[in-house]
Order: sequence, then structure tokens, then C-alpha cells
Amino acid sequence: MAATASTSTQGPSEPAASPPPVEIAAPPSTPFVVQESRCLKEPCLVCVLRKTVEDTAATKDVKFATAPLQLNIVGVRSEDSLSNRFDDLMVVFFQLLPPESGPAFTKALEAELLEDMKGRLPELKKTPQGGFRYVACSQQGLWVVGLFTLSTDPGFEDSPEALEEQKAKYEEQLKTADETVKKLSQQEAALTREHEKAKSARAALLAKRKKSAPPPKPELPGALEGIEAPTMDATSLRTYIQSVKKRLDELAAARKVQETHPGLIQDKQKALDAKTYENEVKKGNMPTFQRHKGWVEQGRAIVPVGHHAGAYRFYLHKAGGNGETFPRATVALTVPFIEKGMRIYSVKYLCTATHKKLGTDFVKEDGKKNAFYLPRELRQLWPDAGAVQRYAPGVATLELVDKEPPEGQKSLPAGTPPREVFLVEDGGKKRTLLALEARVVVTDAVNGTNIHRAHNVSLSDDRTKLDGYAARPDAEVNAWSEGCQTFTDFFEFNAFIRLSAISKRWRCASKNPMCIGADACMRLVAGPGRTVEKEADMQRGEKELLARFKEPYIHRAMAVDCRKDAEGPGAKLEKLRKDRDALVLTSEEQAQFDALEARKAQTATAQARAANPKAQPLSKKEEGVLSSLASKREKSLTPETVAEIQKLDASIQEVTAQRQALVDCALDAENEVRLFELPTELARATSQVNEAQSDVNSLQARLDAVPEKGKKPLSPKARERLESRLKEKKEDLEEAQARKQALEEEQAEREKTRGLDEATLRRRREFLRERAQFFRADFLRNCDLYGTCKVDFDYTLVEMAGPRLEELKRQFKDDANKPWPGGFVMGQEPVAQGG
Repeated sequence: MAATASTSTQGPSEPAASPPPVEIAAPPSTPFVVQESRCLKEPCLVCVLRKTVEDTAATKDVKFATAPLQLNIVGVRSEDSLSNRFDDLMVVFFQLLPPESGPAFTKALEAELLEDMKGRLPELKKTPQGGFRYVACSQQGLWVVGLFTLSTDPGFEDSPEALEEQKAKYEEQLKTADETVKKLSQQEAALTREHEKAKSARAALLAKRKKSAPPPKPELPGALEGIEAPTMDATSLRTYIQSVKKRLDELAAARKVQETHPGLIQDKQKALDAKTYENEVKKGNMPTFQRHKGWVEQGRAIVPVGHHAGAYRFYLHKAGGNGETFPRATVALTVPFIEKGMRIYSVKYLCTATHKKLGTDFVKEDGKKNAFYLPRELRQLWPDAGAVQRYAPGVATLELVDKEPPEGQKSLPAGTPPREVFLVEDGGKKRTLLALEARVVVTDAVNGTNIHRAHNVSLSDDRTKLDGYAARPDAEVNAWSEGCQTFTDFFEFNAFIRLSAISKRWRCASKNPMCIGADACMRLVAGPGRTVEKEADMQRGEKELLARFKEPYIHRAMAVDCRKDAEGPGAKLEKLRKDRDALVLTSEEQAQFDALEARKAQTATAQARAANPKAQPLSKKEEGVLSSLASKREKSLTPETVAEIQKLDASIQEVTAQRQALVDCALDAENEVRLFELPTELARATSQVNEAQSDVNSLQARLDAVPEKGKKPLSPKARERLESRLKEKKEDLEEAQARKQALEEEQAEREKTRGLDEATLRRRREFLRERAQFFRADFLRNCDLYGTCKVDFDYTLVEMAGPRLEELKRQFKDDANKPWPGGFVMGQEPVAQGG
């Protein structure tokens, strides 16, 4: 169906030439409104975006793609904030396929993918933006538009204050949970019993209403603490059941907190200890900046405003490096490298960091080890107060300058930053000293600034889909982004990545129909369930992962995964031991009890005091401690406590075995990785030994050489210099030989345990299956895994003021923009059949 929209701008008193009518294709019976000259009088959302793109110098030549199912992905960054919040937008829009493309589309895509996409639409209605809508444009026709919330900024690191606050929150929640469990566990049996009675009574009541002959009158449940006994009335029984269930749910939730929060508290404490140590190490050079709340991690990347044509592909986020992040890898739109990216720094950091910390991006050393600072192209200046200042490429630079000591002094006063930072403009004619509180954004190459999730996901019970959660209104970016474009809402990202998969498949198939059903273009295959008993049970997808990333990478990833999994049993073990210590005297308490008992005996009678004249009687405080320890000791010997201790000992033994199995698996995998690395390190060490030996031989030969006839022997000073150099080279040789020997000994020791035992091999198979199931759930194909697919994605990033961003959201929800039901082909049902 095609609707013709007139775009005439002729007024009653000022005739004007009318533009030609625009043909708008739309599914039959699709309700949408195209007002006369709408986009000339009141631009639609896409026209607003187009105007913003055209008015931005870095994107002025960008044209939106109108080919069917070719996605336009436009990030809209808030220009007046650099925050740790998800306060930016991404607009994704495309045009539908004509009816004649329907059969080819059905053939090119899996029905499961289209069904999954359809299933995302009801989920999206619960999100702040509410999903996809039709936007009728009088300039370019009908668009399907999705509006998503995300962040285009790097996250802030956790400051010590924030870590302390988070740890205290978890501790308070755990304390509340402990109190709840202590109180409600005593009621659990009665709650469960009375809950069943109430359900039986209600069932009997309902049965009585339906049958002529009433069943025997059931026993009504009794009153519980804070819950009145019900009457034989449907409303009363329903209220009673809800009240009891609420209390049981409260107990279950509290027990869940008891399971999870010790590990969370431990994680925060580790992070706090690491941050505190880091602060202490850096204190001499950077006395205060690390304590600044809301601190931005130094050197974090920022994708610059502009058009990144063909830069992104359908692949895996966190699959780079040596495998340590692979256990957390998820499907995303990824970009390997942006040459003209940006990085952000605090001026305080630039003024206080050591040369080593600043690195070669800011400091260069000449052959004589003299250091000088490199000027950097400045793109943005974020002052401590006031509006952000932006600079076009080549307009402004950043210069670091060492401070000179005050006149008459040899060094700077204690605590004074050793350098200053200047903004340089007009070819050096204008120089402005920057305040320590300001932040600067400089041009720099950035890697891997992907479009990815900023939330955890898990596999569904049948392990075919991903489960997640809606975004919290107060969600923070934190460590989720070092400069990526990140979605905090599970449902929004699912819709985005499914749409990307659909677009990619169609564009690939329409260019090359031979790829439909081709082996290389098959969706990654993963086996069912968790367990993989035998090598023969591995499916193709699991084997593909091993072939693609190789054993050392997978082994390192598996070791990280095992150690992470071991943290849960570790935290549980710590709690079990703590619970056991609460029931029985610990070794320290037993020693204290024995010492106090001995002192008490030494002063109990006149005869004892005479035999121990130096013994001091117990103070009141010590008597109280002894009484408490004696009471605990006596209680630990009661049959009930002995049974509880035995139960805890059995649990400790079981959890210890679980944890040790994971640790052993990690150690085995790490051993294989080291055995793979050692030959390269040994070759390098051997080369260093040979080089050092050659230098020693050369210097020794010069010292031992007999002067030729007619030539002077070495002068004492020259000989002294050579001997000094020879001594240094011999020390270098000894160090190189020691390194080589240490590597050879390590290799020999590790060779004794080379190879993975069956338990570790099974863990590897199950790790590969879990990863394959994750990637299959996001519809990754073999061609995506190997990077052979030719289809890529453009990404355009612009900026808007905060009020305009809010207006964009309002405009998206305009009643004229009708919800999109999910169809990709004009005139077809929302989801194609077959495929």
C-alpha cells in the first residue's frame, strides 16, 4: 500500500512552488498520520535528527540510509554533562522491505530469530521509551524508529568513599537478614504447617460452592504472631494465606541475602584494600586527587562526535586480549580501533602524576634520558564550574610545564604539584593556565569502544535464552564502560541486538544469496544442558570456540572462570566456619579460658595464693570473660549443639571439597598456559644471555689485548672505564643466567604435572558449552565468530543540549507515531512464517 502525502508550502497570500508528492509505503490498515507539509512545518523525529547531523561539522555530509532494513544508528550525547549516569540516547531507525521481497526475507532468516524479536516488543513497552514506533516523514517516507537509553561516556571509578558506602550498605542488609532469619526461622515450621492448612481450607470452601454435597469441614489454621486466625470465609482465608506467604517469602529472601552478601562484602573489602593501597603508593606524588568523589578513571576513552562508517561489526565484546575477560564476553556491535578517538584526564592528575604514570603519550625521553613533554591536541575543556568548551581539531593544544622552585629555594614546597598545564591557542600567542579541578579531553587512538550491555545476564532454565532485568532508575555506569556505548536495560539491548542480527542477515543474503544455508553462515551450535560427560558429546559450536581461540586462550579463560566460581564456596565456607566458631570455643578462646582458669585456681584459696605469690586475682572484667567462655563451653557440650556442630562440620567438608575442585581446575589450566608460554620466554632469556655473554667477551678481549707495535696501551682511565663497564655487563650476564635458570627450573617442575586430568577436561568441555550457549542465545553465526562476514554497521554520534534530548523523547511518544507491531515486510504479518 502506498499513501501520497502532499508537501505544499503555499500560503494564502504568498504563492510558492509545491514540492512533488512523496510516496510512503506502509503495511495495509496501518494507522499513521501524515499531515500536509508536516516535516516542513513541524519536522518529524527523523528530520530533527537529520538537521542535527547536518548542523554538526563532523557529520554534515552524512546521509541516512534508506535501503530496506539497513539500520541507521545514531547516538545522541548530552552536551552539557559528563556523568556516571545513563543519560544519553540511541536512535535506531530503518525502512521496511517491499512486499515482493517477502519470500526472500523468509528464506534468509531463521523463524526462531523473528519470533524472538517479536517477543521483545511486549517487554519494551515496560521500558521508559516504550519500544519501536512508526514515524511518517514527508521527506523520506515511513520509518520504523526505536529510542533507547544508554551512556556514551566512560564510567567513573569507585572512589574509596563510594566503596565504603557500598560495603556498609551490604553489611546493613546482611545484619537485617540475620535478624530476620533468627526471628522467622523459629516460626518456619508453624508458618509452613498453617499455610498448608489454610490452602486446604480454602480449597474445601471452593469445592463446597461448586458441589451440592459439601465435603467434610477442614481444620482451620490457628493464629500466628502478628497474624489473626481466619474464619471459614474466602476473603479471610485469602488474606491469611497472603500474610503467611509474605512472611515465608521474607524468610527466603533473607536467607538469599545470607548466601550472597558475604561474598559481596568481601569483594568490596578487597576493592577497598586495593584502592587504599594504591592511594598510599601514590600519596607522595598525588596527595589528594584519588580521594576526589566522582573521579573519572584517567585516560578513559570517549568516542568522538562524528560518523564512523562501516566501523562496527556483529561480534563479541570482551573476547580480546589473552582470554581473561572471555568468561564475561557477550555479543555486541564491536569496533577494533578508532584512530581519532579521545581520552579524558584530570588536570590534577596531569600536574601530579609521575613521568612513568603519564607514559609515552605525554612524556618522551631522549637518548640521554632527558625527559620533555609532548603537546596534545585539546578537544574539550570541562571547567570545575561553567559551560564546557569545545575545540575543532588543530585549534588548541595542551602543554605541560615543570614548575620552577621559588627564588632562593632548591625545591618546591611540600605538597605542591610539580608541573602546570596550559591551554595554548592562536599558534602559541594565547596561553591559559588551567585549574587543577578542570578536566580535559585530548585526541588519542582508542580500541574496542563497542556498543554492548551494561548489565549482567544469565542463561534461562532451558539454556536457550538469556535472562536479565530492567534498568534501575539510579543505575551508574562505573566499570561497565571505559568509553563504550552501553545499554543498562536488558530488554532494550535485546531488541537492539536482535534487530542488528536481522538487518545483518538480510543485507548479507540480499548481496550474496549463496550464503543462505551455507556452512560458514550457520548459527553457532551448542549442546543442551550443563554437563558434557565425554569428548564425543561436544557439539560443533563448542569445538568452533576451541578452534577459533586456541587452547592457551581457553585455558586461561577457564582458570579465571574457576577462580571466580570458587569465590562463592569460599564465602560460604567463611560463614560456616564463623557459625561453627560461634558454637564452640576457638583455639584462641580455649587458650584464653585455660589461662584465666589457671589464674583463678592460683588465687582461689590461701594455700594456692601462698604457692603462687605473684599470681594476681581476676578482675571483674576478666571474671565476666571467664564466665562467658565457660557458658559457651558448657553449651557446646549439649546434645543439641554437638549435633549442630556435626552438621556444620559435614557442610564445611562438602563446601571445602567443592572449592578445592575449582581451585585445582584453575591450577591445572594455568599450568598448561605457562607451559605454552615458557618456550618463548626461554628463547628470549637465552638470547639475552648470549647477548650479555658477547658483550662480556668483547670487553674482556679489549682489556686483554696486547697493543700492536707502535700503538699506545690503554691509559689507566680508559682501562678503569672498561673495567667498570665489564663489571656492569657481568652483573647483567649473571641476572640473565639466573632468569634463564629460573625459567628452566620452572619448566621442569611444571612438566611433571603436564596434561589435564579428566575432571579438568570435563570442566573445559562444560565451560565451552556454557559460552556457546550464551553466544547462540544472541544468534551469533560462525561467520561472525571468525570475522569473515562482509556486513558491517555505521554509527553516527552527535550532541544535543539536555532540554532538546527531553524534547526528542516527547516527540517520539507523539500520538502520531503509532507503535510498530513487528513486521519487516510491507503487507505481511508481524513475523514471517517458515525459514
